[in-house]
Formats: sequence, structure tokens, C-alpha cells
Amino acid sequence: MNDVGVAILGTGPSAAYAAMACNDASVSYDIISNRSPVMHFPGAFWPRLNLAGAPIPKVEVKIYSVGTAEGYLRKQWGEVSPEWLKETSFPIKARTELAYNPYELFRPFWATKNIHLVEGLSDEAIADIAKEYAIVFMTFATQKSREAMKPYSIRYPIASYKYSTTNHHYCIYNGEEPNHIVRMSSLFGYIHLEYSKDYIPKTELVGDGQITWVPDTLPDTPEWDLADVPAKNVFLIGRYAQWKRKVLSHDAYAEVQSILVEALDA
Repeated sequence: MNDVGVAILGTGPSAAYAAMACNDASVSYDIISNRSPVMHFPGAFWPRLNLAGAPIPKVEVKIYSVGTAEGYLRKQWGEVSPEWLKETSFPIKARTELAYNPYELFRPFWATKNIHLVEGLSDEAIADIAKEYAIVFMTFATQKSREAMKPYSIRYPIASYKYSTTNHHYCIYNGEEPNHIVRMSSLFGYIHLEYSKDYIPKTELVGDGQITWVPDTLPDTPEWDLADVPAKNVFLIGRYAQWKRKVLSHDAYAEVQSILVEALDA
């Protein structure tokens, strides 16, 4: 193993892909987080890349839509901008994607990792951590960016229901108004109902479902300056760290790989 001196901050999917990149580069690393690995994946989430080493079969995820893209955006955000219509993920035609079951991919991966759990990861704490490592990959937003980006930050509720059938996987984008359901999906043993950002599901309607409040950003959110970090050797990796809506979790692999190649060649 190459002892470059790497720390990975976080235990979400982007952190897992960052660790996979380190594994493939034979670079040792420490994982530091203020929480245990993410093991519940609500809503329309499916990984597209398996670099964990274990053979996992791909499954088909059918993607459909009802209503219109304009209706979808209005329910999702409460308003519609012409620019948003150009970039919305609302599918005009049905399609199929090949994906991996995140529970089969990430659960065994994290089970083999020693995670250093800490109580807080403020920007000051991260700056102190960075003194002990050559490279720090940070997979969540800095304290400074969270404060600056509050006007663009939202949380929306997802109700998840466990069920036993896992043979059919689909996601439906719902652009029909005036109901509050934005997306419905049946994925990897769960049914998920994603609601608009201003809707608070009533307890009696949720029943035995699990509510998760998921962070998101408005479509016109400006990208964060990736050089604005707690220390010069900290690299922001992943969608939530970079404030880039279109970044997928597996993009972290290529980003980390590129940084490691440069460090090893130096």
C-alpha cells in the first residue's frame, strides 16, 4: 500500500466511492465521520458503478412519467423557470437504466471498514484534521458553504415502506397537479413516496412508513468555489460537498482517482 496519508470525511455513497478509488490505487486511508455509514436509501437512488470487488448483478430500473415537466417542477419547487425546463430530469419518454442494489453494494463494503467516529466536524475541526494528512477528501458541505447557501437549500419528505417483492424496480415522475407526490418508486425492497418541499405528511397518512427529510438545492443554486475549503489539502468530493446538482455519487471515484494519480506522480 502507498502511505500517502489520506483521510476520507463522511460515510455516504460518495465516501464509499472515494474509498474504492483509494483501494484501486493501493493507497491507505482513514475514514472519519460524525455518523455511522448510510444504510437507508430513500427515493430515486440507485448506484451505476460497482468497484467494491464483490460480484453483484445489475437490475433494470424502469423510469416513467405522468403529467408534464412544468407540473412536475411546480410541485417540486413551487414555481417554474424557463431555464429549469431545459435541465429538468423529468423524462419525456419511458426508459430503462441498469443499476446495482445499493444495499448489496454498500452494506458489505462498509462492514469491512474501521470508521473513526467523532462528535463534530466543524470547519475548524477539519482544518486540524488536515494537518495530520497529505490529502483530505471531504464528502459533505463545509460549515461556511452551508451558511452561505441557506437561501438555496431545502429539505423535502420521503415516506418509505418496506415490502418483500424485489423483482420489479421502477420510478415514476409525477407531473400531475394538484397532489403533492412528486415521485413514486419501487426500489430494492422499498416503496418510496417523495413529496414537494412545502408538504408535511400527516402521521395518519404515513402509517407504518418511515419519513426521511432529504436535503436538496434549488435548480439555480450557484456552484461553490472548490478552492474555498478549510485547508489547502482538503478536496470537496461529491454533490453535497460541491453544491452541484448533476454530480452522481459514483463521480467521486474518478475525481479521487485523478487527484491520487497527481499526488503519486509528484
